[in-house]
Amino acid sequence: MRRIHLLLLVPFLFLAGCTTYTYQGRITAMDSSQVEREVIVAWSKTDPWIGEPKADAIVLRTACGAPVTYDEKETGIFFFGVPGSDIPLRPELQKSQHVLCGQVVGHTRVEEIGAGKLKLEILCSPKAGRFVGSKRRYLKARNVPYEFDITETKEWSFLGQDVVLPSPVCNATSP
Repeated sequence: MRRIHLLLLVPFLFLAGCTTYTYQGRITAMDSSQVEREVIVAWSKTDPWIGEPKADAIVLRTACGAPVTYDEKETGIFFFGVPGSDIPLRPELQKSQHVLCGQVVGHTRVEEIGAGKLKLEILCSPKAGRFVGSKRRYLKARNVPYEFDITETKEWSFLGQDVVLPSPVCNATSP
Protein backbone atom coordinates (compact mmCIF):
# COMPACT_ATOMS: atom_id res chain seq x y z
CA MET A 1 0.00 0.00 0.00
CA ARG A 2 2.85 2.40 0.83
CA ARG A 3 4.45 1.78 -2.56
CA ILE A 4 1.27 2.89 -4.29
CA HIS A 5 1.23 6.12 -2.26
CA LEU A 6 4.89 6.70 -3.04
CA LEU A 7 4.34 6.04 -6.75
CA LEU A 8 1.47 8.52 -6.75
CA LEU A 9 3.48 11.13 -4.85
CA VAL A 10 6.63 11.11 -7.02
CA PRO A 11 5.00 12.62 -10.15
CA PHE A 12 3.48 15.41 -8.04
CA LEU A 13 6.90 16.29 -6.63
CA PHE A 14 8.25 16.71 -10.16
CA LEU A 15 5.22 18.80 -11.16
CA ALA A 16 5.76 21.03 -8.12
CA GLY A 17 9.41 21.56 -9.03
CA CYS A 18 10.72 24.75 -10.55
CA THR A 19 13.80 26.40 -11.92
CA THR A 20 15.06 29.55 -10.23
CA TYR A 21 17.15 31.98 -12.21
CA THR A 22 19.21 34.68 -10.53
CA TYR A 23 20.39 37.62 -12.61
CA GLN A 24 23.05 40.10 -11.60
CA GLY A 25 25.44 42.70 -12.93
CA ARG A 26 28.12 44.92 -11.34
CA ILE A 27 29.66 48.26 -12.16
CA THR A 28 31.71 50.89 -10.38
CA ALA A 29 30.26 54.39 -10.66
CA MET A 30 29.76 57.68 -8.83
CA ASP A 31 27.02 57.73 -6.23
CA SER A 32 24.83 60.71 -5.33
CA SER A 33 27.50 61.83 -2.81
CA GLN A 34 30.15 62.02 -5.57
CA VAL A 35 32.01 58.94 -4.27
CA GLU A 36 32.96 56.07 -6.57
CA ARG A 37 31.19 52.91 -5.34
CA GLU A 38 30.48 49.34 -6.36
CA VAL A 39 26.91 48.95 -7.62
CA ILE A 40 25.03 45.66 -8.07
CA VAL A 41 21.76 45.17 -9.89
CA ALA A 42 20.00 41.83 -9.27
CA TRP A 43 16.67 40.01 -9.41
CA SER A 44 15.34 36.49 -9.60
CA LYS A 45 12.81 34.64 -11.71
CA THR A 46 11.02 31.38 -10.90
CA ASP A 47 9.89 29.15 -13.76
CA PRO A 48 7.56 26.41 -12.40
CA TRP A 49 6.79 23.24 -14.30
CA ILE A 50 3.12 24.20 -14.16
CA GLY A 51 2.06 27.82 -14.42
CA GLU A 52 3.58 31.05 -15.56
CA PRO A 53 7.09 32.29 -14.74
CA LYS A 54 7.24 34.94 -12.02
CA ALA A 55 9.94 37.55 -11.59
CA ASP A 56 10.78 39.65 -8.58
CA ALA A 57 11.42 43.38 -8.80
CA ILE A 58 14.83 44.53 -9.97
CA VAL A 59 16.92 45.81 -7.05
CA LEU A 60 19.81 48.22 -7.47
CA ARG A 61 22.21 48.31 -4.51
CA THR A 62 24.95 50.89 -4.15
CA ALA A 63 27.70 50.24 -1.58
CA CYS A 64 26.94 52.25 1.59
CA GLY A 65 23.64 53.33 0.03
CA ALA A 66 19.94 52.69 -0.01
CA PRO A 67 18.53 49.93 -2.23
CA VAL A 68 16.48 51.15 -5.18
CA THR A 69 13.64 49.00 -6.51
CA TYR A 70 12.46 48.97 -10.11
CA ASP A 71 8.86 47.71 -10.17
CA GLU A 72 6.94 46.46 -13.17
CA LYS A 73 3.95 48.58 -14.22
CA GLU A 74 1.73 48.33 -17.31
CA THR A 75 3.94 50.63 -19.37
CA GLY A 76 7.39 49.61 -18.17
CA ILE A 77 9.72 48.95 -15.26
CA PHE A 78 10.18 52.03 -13.08
CA PHE A 79 11.88 53.38 -9.97
CA PHE A 80 9.55 55.83 -8.22
CA GLY A 81 10.98 58.17 -5.62
CA VAL A 82 9.35 60.00 -2.76
CA PRO A 83 8.21 63.61 -3.25
CA GLY A 84 10.31 65.85 -1.05
CA SER A 85 12.98 63.17 -0.56
CA ASP A 86 14.01 62.54 -4.16
CA ILE A 87 14.78 65.50 -6.46
CA PRO A 88 14.22 64.85 -10.21
CA LEU A 89 16.65 66.03 -12.90
CA ARG A 90 13.74 67.54 -14.86
CA PRO A 91 10.54 69.14 -13.50
CA GLU A 92 8.23 67.01 -15.68
CA LEU A 93 9.32 63.90 -13.72
CA GLN A 94 7.65 65.29 -10.57
CA LYS A 95 4.01 64.18 -10.24
CA SER A 96 1.71 65.01 -7.35
CA GLN A 97 1.93 61.56 -5.71
CA HIS A 98 5.28 60.29 -6.93
CA VAL A 99 8.55 61.17 -8.63
CA LEU A 100 9.73 59.19 -11.66
CA CYS A 101 13.35 58.53 -10.69
CA GLY A 102 14.33 55.89 -13.21
CA GLN A 103 13.39 53.14 -15.58
CA VAL A 104 14.71 50.06 -17.31
CA VAL A 105 15.42 51.02 -20.92
CA GLY A 106 14.01 48.81 -23.68
CA HIS A 107 11.97 46.40 -21.53
CA THR A 108 8.42 46.44 -20.16
CA ARG A 109 8.37 43.09 -18.31
CA VAL A 110 10.97 41.72 -15.89
CA GLU A 111 10.22 38.12 -17.00
CA GLU A 112 11.50 38.96 -20.50
CA ILE A 113 14.94 40.15 -19.34
CA GLY A 114 17.78 37.67 -19.36
CA ALA A 115 21.56 37.57 -19.55
CA GLY A 116 23.20 40.30 -21.63
CA LYS A 117 23.19 44.08 -21.56
CA LEU A 118 20.77 45.95 -19.30
CA LYS A 119 20.37 49.73 -19.30
CA LEU A 120 18.98 51.52 -16.24
CA GLU A 121 18.22 55.19 -15.86
CA ILE A 122 18.65 57.17 -12.64
CA LEU A 123 16.83 60.49 -12.99
CA CYS A 124 16.77 61.75 -9.37
CA SER A 125 19.09 62.60 -6.52
CA PRO A 126 18.27 62.03 -2.87
CA LYS A 127 17.65 65.25 -1.00
CA ALA A 128 20.71 66.42 0.88
CA GLY A 129 21.13 68.86 3.71
CA ARG A 130 21.72 69.04 7.39
CA PHE A 131 18.03 68.66 8.29
CA VAL A 132 17.52 65.44 6.33
CA GLY A 133 16.82 62.60 8.79
CA SER A 134 19.09 60.01 7.22
CA LYS A 135 21.57 60.35 4.40
CA ARG A 136 20.30 58.32 1.46
CA ARG A 137 22.65 57.36 -1.36
CA TYR A 138 22.19 55.69 -4.68
CA LEU A 139 23.70 56.03 -8.15
CA LYS A 140 24.31 59.56 -9.37
CA ALA A 141 21.50 60.97 -11.51
CA ARG A 142 22.36 61.53 -15.15
CA ASN A 143 20.70 61.78 -18.55
CA VAL A 144 22.60 58.77 -19.94
CA PRO A 145 21.58 55.24 -18.80
CA TYR A 146 23.96 53.07 -16.83
CA GLU A 147 24.82 49.81 -18.60
CA PHE A 148 25.27 46.48 -16.81
CA ASP A 149 26.50 43.13 -18.15
CA ILE A 150 23.95 40.70 -16.69
CA THR A 151 24.91 37.11 -15.89
CA GLU A 152 22.48 34.28 -15.16
CA THR A 153 22.70 31.42 -12.69
CA LYS A 154 20.18 28.59 -12.79
CA GLU A 155 19.11 26.19 -10.05
CA TRP A 156 16.39 23.55 -10.03
CA SER A 157 14.52 22.50 -6.89
CA PHE A 158 11.47 20.46 -5.94
CA LEU A 159 9.71 23.02 -3.79
CA GLY A 160 11.36 26.31 -4.72
CA GLN A 161 13.87 28.22 -2.69
CA ASP A 162 14.55 31.56 -1.10
CA VAL A 163 16.87 33.63 -3.23
CA VAL A 164 19.46 35.83 -1.55
CA LEU A 165 20.48 38.67 -3.84
CA PRO A 166 24.06 39.93 -3.63
CA SER A 167 24.94 43.22 -1.94
CA PRO A 168 28.07 45.32 -2.41
CA VAL A 169 30.39 45.68 0.57
CA CYS A 170 30.38 49.05 2.32
CA ASN A 171 33.83 50.11 3.43
CA ALA A 172 33.32 51.60 6.90
CA THR A 173 35.96 54.28 6.23
CA SER A 174 34.13 55.58 3.16
CA PRO A 175 32.27 58.90 3.46
